[in-house]
Amino acid sequence: GPVARFSGVSEFLASRPVANRPRKRTGLVRVIETHFKGRISPQQAEALVKRVVETGKVSEADGKLTFHC
Repeated sequence: GPVARFSGVSEFLASRPVANRPRKRTGLVRVIETHFKGRISPQQAEALVKRVVETGKVSEADGKLTFHC
């Protein structure tokens, strides 16, 4: 369900080396879509990005992402 996907995204982002984390929101949406290999829609990927930002795992300023995980 959505909660499992959210925790999966959080763990996935935390496991990625800093140099391999996306720098922009659109890149993060694509990375999440790829991570779930077509099991979620682009809209669901965007919703997960929104949730990650809302919970403070990622912040966005001037179109750039900063990871806090």
